[in-house]
Amino acid sequence: THADAGPYDYNADISETVVIVNNVYKTVAAQVDIDLGSGAGVAPIDDTNDAIWYAIVIAEAAGIMTVVPVAGTAAPNATAVAPTDGAIDTAVGHSRWIRISHVKIRRAGAATCSFTAADDVKPVV
Repeated sequence: THADAGPYDYNADISETVVIVNNVYKTVAAQVDIDLGSGAGVAPIDDTNDAIWYAIVIAEAAGIMTVVPVAGTAAPNATAVAPTDGAIDTAVGHSRWIRISHVKIRRAGAATCSFTAADDVKPVV
């Protein structure tokens, strides 16, 4: 959902996922409505910068796997890109993570958005 100069809430669902991160092999349970981004203030996308990519990553710390959404920078649709590895490192606080999906949110109107999932970023083991 999206509203001009008001609340926004971008969510995604993931299926059960088997990952190996930092030599730790785990099954991450399916999750519904992962909060990609939300807030009561102005949404990150607007008439000019109408698209934003999020990376959904699995981060590992002490054998615990956590799903972490990381926002890219809002930009015009044709130039919006997913977050860099450096941005993900900063967001998760360490370098033990793996991308499982990219999700693009594009503003389609004053109160609506479209959603694109790009699962081709996940590595094949």
